[in-house]
Amino acid sequence: ELQIAKIAGYDSWIVNEEGGSAEIIQYNSDTQMYYVVNGTSGTLDIVPRTAYTDENQVQGIKFDLKTKLQDIRSEFVYGDMTSVAVSTEKDLIGVAVQAAGTNDNGVIVLMDYKQNIVAVIEAGVQPDMVTFTKDGNKILTANEGEPREGYGEGTVDPMGTITVADISSGVENASVQNVTFESWDARREELTEAGVIIKKNTNPSVDFEPEYIAVNNEGSRAYVALQ
Repeated sequence: ELQIAKIAGYDSWIVNEEGGSAEIIQYNSDTQMYYVVNGTSGTLDIVPRTAYTDENQVQGIKFDLKTKLQDIRSEFVYGDMTSVAVSTEKDLIGVAVQAAGTNDNGVIVLMDYKQNIVAVIEAGVQPDMVTFTKDGNKILTANEGEPREGYGEGTVDPMGTITVADISSGVENASVQNVTFESWDARREELTEAGVIIKKNTNPSVDFEPEYIAVNNEGSRAYVALQ
């Protein structure tokens, strides 16, 4: 019989009617800490996995990634932190960060367990989810490419893409590939006949918006949910 008991918890102490105060969470079994993307405060909340009671409400560390990133990449205009991932194989924390310009490329920030930034890797437009392969040799982002300006004359609907960064030779030697859906543009009719929903008069490479990625245990195949 399955029995579930709450052993830990965290209150961000931030209220936002639209949500986003505790958006994405990843646990680090090496350090017994978990990482919470706080979209409202713009911080990465780092919390020890300790018992939670009304008398002992763990606060954690609110890590200001925006300031740290601007110290080393002043040309990058920080927009929003969207996702976090942990690789215990590589002792790395990966964070997806969108640029302030909604049509500009975002970045993957790699940190060690002490929150030192060890690498910044360019991703596609609006990276919305980040994940490592099981062996930690690759890190991927789902770059949503939403038409944040809406549709109409003079607006831009960026291409949705997948960024795959190979860090097997070290983060300083990362090899980056940006995967697009352009090969499907010539097969648009085939897709729609199969029931795939695509905006009228729009190519799949533009309309597809990667939202989430799951990678198999071998790290040989990624499954991408298209919003």
